[in-house]
Amino acid sequence: MPPFPSWYQGREAVAEFHRRQPGTRRVSGARSRPGPNGHPACACDHRPAGEGAFRAMSIDVLLVERGRIAEITAFTATEAFPAFGLPAVHPG
Repeated sequence: MPPFPSWYQGREAVAEFHRRQPGTRRVSGARSRPGPNGHPACACDHRPAGEGAFRAMSIDVLLVERGRIAEITAFTATEAFPAFGLPAVHPG
């Protein structure tokens, strides 16, 4: 999962990853949008320290099985945001 060469399995492992997110790239906002092939997706933005605008961070596509999230695939190529009708930068 570039740029994060990691694999997390299970609810607690994923939750711990998000609790210990390195650096200043903490998620400041998230929006749900239809994803590729009809999968639910979440567009995540962040606001770098000292900046007023939110910037595109990732699009997370969820695989849902039996009503629970079974898999999260994160796409960090922010150039994909316009394909989902989302701006790469917005005032918040």
